[in-house]
Amino acid sequence: MALSIQGATQGVDANEVQAALNAIHNVVILEAENTMRSQMASLRDATDAVWVGQSAEVFKENMATDMEDICKALDEAYKGVETEFKNTQNSFFEMDENLIERRG
Repeated sequence: MALSIQGATQGVDANEVQAALNAIHNVVILEAENTMRSQMASLRDATDAVWVGQSAEVFKENMATDMEDICKALDEAYKGVETEFKNTQNSFFEMDENLIERRG
C-alpha cells in the first residue's frame, strides 16, 4: 500500500475569512442595530402618544442610552470575533509557512 497525499489540503483562504467576517458584521451586527434603532423609534412614538411629562422624557432618554450601550456591546463583540478569526488565520499562515520553510 502506497502512502498518498493526493487530495489533501491545508490552509486558509484570506478572502473567505474576510467574507465571513463581513457577513457576520452586516447580517448579525448591523441588522441587529438597525432593527433596534427602527423599533426604538416606533416605541418612542408610541410613548409620545400616551405619556407626557418629565418622567416620559427620562424614560425615553434611558431607552436611548440603553440602546446605545447595546450597540456598543455588539460592536465590541464583533471586534472580539474579528480578532479570533484573524488570530486563527495567522496561525494557519504560520503553520503553512513552517511546512515550506527551507532547512539548513
